[in-house]
Amino acid sequence: RRRADRRTARLRGGHSRFNKVLIATLQDDLTKASDVAQGETCVNVLDLTPDGRCTVRALNLRGALRDSGAMRKLSATRVSV
Repeated sequence: RRRADRRTARLRGGHSRFNKVLIATLQDDLTKASDVAQGETCVNVLDLTPDGRCTVRALNLRGALRDSGAMRKLSATRVSV
């Protein structure tokens, strides 16, 4: 049985257009999908609640991660949950 306050982390890799549509949909405004910035190998941080609400913590993070070994390894690996 899962506790209601348990935090779960998920990593999902996707193409930028998919990410734009997903993020806009989670924010209840699909018409804004084209406005969501998404660069190659970017990281997005979203908090989802059990009742379906979404809080965007960060979008399109790339600068600090671009030259890291971890990011190069992640870019070469497809990860999906």
